[in-house]
Amino acid sequence: MKAQYSRRIRQSSWLLLAAFVTAFAQNSDLCRVPINNYNQLVGAFGVQVSTLKPLTDGAAYVSVSDRSHTAYSTYLYPGNSNQMPAAHRAKGEALAATIQPLNANGNLDLANGKIVIIAEGMSNTRSEMEMLDSLFIRGNAALHAKLEFRNLAQGGCDMVCWANSGVGPIDPQVQVALLKHSNNRAQNADGSPQIEIGPFTTRDTKTFPAHAQTTNGMLKQRILDLKQQYPNLKLVFLTSRTFGGWSCAPAGDEYHEPVALEEGFVVKWLVRDQIQGTDPDLAFEGPNAKAPWLAWGPYLWDPDWPEDYFKEDGTHPCDAGRKAAAQLWYDFLTQDGAAKTWFLKSAPNAVENAASLPPNSYVLAQNFPNPFHGQTEITFEAKLREPVMISIHTLDGRKLRTLFVGAALVGRNRLKWDGRDDASRMAAAGVYVYRLQTPRASLTKKLVLLR
Repeated sequence: MKAQYSRRIRQSSWLLLAAFVTAFAQNSDLCRVPINNYNQLVGAFGVQVSTLKPLTDGAAYVSVSDRSHTAYSTYLYPGNSNQMPAAHRAKGEALAATIQPLNANGNLDLANGKIVIIAEGMSNTRSEMEMLDSLFIRGNAALHAKLEFRNLAQGGCDMVCWANSGVGPIDPQVQVALLKHSNNRAQNADGSPQIEIGPFTTRDTKTFPAHAQTTNGMLKQRILDLKQQYPNLKLVFLTSRTFGGWSCAPAGDEYHEPVALEEGFVVKWLVRDQIQGTDPDLAFEGPNAKAPWLAWGPYLWDPDWPEDYFKEDGTHPCDAGRKAAAQLWYDFLTQDGAAKTWFLKSAPNAVENAASLPPNSYVLAQNFPNPFHGQTEITFEAKLREPVMISIHTLDGRKLRTLFVGAALVGRNRLKWDGRDDASRMAAAGVYVYRLQTPRASLTKKLVLLR
């Protein structure tokens, strides 16, 4: 009993310390004397900050804290490229084309529904996303009229905080997430985060790649939790910290370099594992899908960001830094093929384009056999080659199974449904709806499953 009480006291003390440090870091102007010579900057592990290159540079990376001196490949995507692989992009764009306004029950509602996009992360994320909202989203007539942006990032809540938060209230309207997380906790010898100490610790607790691997596991779990919390979450765009070379936080903290740079590997490895299919937990399609589709958003780590982009702590962005990050996010959302179709007003949707559809561009046939108790065939005709999603829903609109996401063939397309949901569980006998969705149309029919 005494040990439990002592532990609670330590936990409470840490939370108070974390809150104080966050408030001090965001508001203090007494932190350091400005450093005007970039070449004088030295990171948490004694590295010359001027020698660090962004992951997009492509140079092999060897961390000064890695005793094995392993060279890690950089670039944002597999195949030594900063460009998303074509197959992964095609699947993301096909999913993006299916994003339409949903009501509170997750049902398609073109008149009154919403396309909800959330942002999540720590204090830097919150301030940058506040600027994105106020400067580029709120009142912007160029954006989709049904778009709703929710900034859920929290000051003082790092990756450990979010990973421990679990699955929150279910919200079927959320379809897109923008994530910028960071881990400022030290690690125990086994790689687990140290919870009951202050956030500022010695450099030995942030070694690479152990710190990045631990953070990678926590970010993966958070994304899986988000998919449960937001059952219609289709797309997640990720990024990592901004430049940490100006930070004056205590030595060893993750705000310093090279730790801020190295956390880019957290995102890189997560996206890589989904694209290469090496982690079944990250599958976003098929009967065993547990995750949304993942990709890089804008890569924010930039050694050319000057001192005056940051507050006196050298870590939290001032207005100039917030505007720079917000501009990068806005440029990405308005230009990337997996974002602009639902972000911009000019993106095609079923209401705006109903009058300009070539006649009978799609014909959704009645499934056969119907009713069925083993397997049934769903057929549709397409006169246009564009992204199509075919899915099975309950009568109240809950999605049961995604049968197909991709570019439909011009002509006849055939699909099979075996009466199972996305988790391979047998659906109960009853009446279901199968839906065809494209950027231009939404067609539905009913079918009957017997047991």
